[in-house]
Amino acid sequence: MTEHSELRRLAEAAESTKAHFHSGIDANQWGQAGLDALMAINQFGLAANPACILALLDEIEQLKRERKWRSVDSAPHEEAVLLGWWQEDGHGGRNWETEVRAYSFGWRRGSISNMSRHGQATHWMPLPKAPSDD
Repeated sequence: MTEHSELRRLAEAAESTKAHFHSGIDANQWGQAGLDALMAINQFGLAANPACILALLDEIEQLKRERKWRSVDSAPHEEAVLLGWWQEDGHGGRNWETEVRAYSFGWRRGSISNMSRHGQATHWMPLPKAPSDD
């Protein structure tokens, strides 16, 4: 599931009913507002079914995998990625540095190579996708 706007709308409608149910008004006196509140909760309950929740959890897990630092041993060749490494700050501490560029680039033909690698990077992660034109 990539389109969450309808589920969000239903969840917000159901969430807005909290005040109605915690108002101290007897359930027999709720009238149309009470029925509307119950309908909003029911609609959200139907939309937030197990398949929907599992799809959302799958999306979260995929995003976590994509945004995890990895060893440069697995960095792609000639592809811009986010590189990271610890840099000594000269005062006994160190800072996490990052740079967007390819970890390795160049070519190799037999024993001849112009391959080059980033000299300091120890970790990498993929760049996010470019924004859509919408």
